[in-house]
Amino acid sequence: MATSGNYILTVTRDDIIAEALTIVGVLSEGYPTPNGYQSEKAQFKLNLITAQWAGLGDGARGMKLWKRTRADLLLSGTKSIYSIGPNAGSDQWAADLLTTTLSAAAAGGATSITVTTVTGIVSGAYIGVGLANGSLYWTTVSGAPAGNVVTLLAALPSAANSGGMIFSYTTLAQQPMQILAATLRDNTNTDTPLRMNALETYESLPTKANPNSGGDPTGIYFERGLGIGNATLYLDNYPIDLTKRVHLTFLVPSQTFVSGTDNPDYPAEWFRPLAYQLALDTGVTLGTPGEVMAGIKILRDESLALAQNQNAEETDYYFEPNREDGRFYR
Repeated sequence: MATSGNYILTVTRDDIIAEALTIVGVLSEGYPTPNGYQSEKAQFKLNLITAQWAGLGDGARGMKLWKRTRADLLLSGTKSIYSIGPNAGSDQWAADLLTTTLSAAAAGGATSITVTTVTGIVSGAYIGVGLANGSLYWTTVSGAPAGNVVTLLAALPSAANSGGMIFSYTTLAQQPMQILAATLRDNTNTDTPLRMNALETYESLPTKANPNSGGDPTGIYFERGLGIGNATLYLDNYPIDLTKRVHLTFLVPSQTFVSGTDNPDYPAEWFRPLAYQLALDTGVTLGTPGEVMAGIKILRDESLALAQNQNAEETDYYFEPNREDGRFYR
């Protein structure tokens, strides 16, 4: 027996659109290609579907492992509320954080620093320097490092001691959809779990806005923002030790389709339910006969149920909302 040796099924946006339009009878052997209007409307519907199925919106059991990512929030000693996301106005929200230390003291006004290792530090990267006064000073790297010397775009405002923390990253992380886990990570990569507060718990905290009550945060509260903005993360304390950072594990949104050759931001087992859901949405617009729509819905439900049980984290218990009263039962 000869097999292909290929384990990867790949489709494009246009493949899904063509399959959906074939299912509802718009395309056939004599008319195999949608026109521009049909493609445009189908892409719009397909992006609506993938937006709603992002995160846990499709009811997938467990957690969507392929949409799970991690990032680090670098802290400030003067606030407890942070903007996190890839858009303008974000705080220091690092997708690719690296850490090192100063290997020599630096005076206030210095425009270069000597670090233990420059691995990963590149021109234009964000860089945070731990100052002797306990604050964290942010600027960017100016040019490639020379040896272990890093040139700064803006001079240090005050002295920094040898052994002080250095943070650097190049990319702002995506805005989370749902936060799955949160820890406070120190400079030895030791994690302390952070409590994920509900709104009522966070709002009842008396000291969160008082800089004189600072200390290690013990909990967070999260609010997702619009797609064109950033999310907001609320800490229950003003941080003092800025060598620590908040490390989050979270789900990110699905990427949208822009061109016909774009691949879905989903594993292969989701291609079939995407096509049948698009066929359903298109069929409603076209007035497809009810008996045909009923058959499409059966196949959509079957394929979606199979996909929901793949790429999910296994656990002993799952909680699902009761369809009558909305409460959660095990």
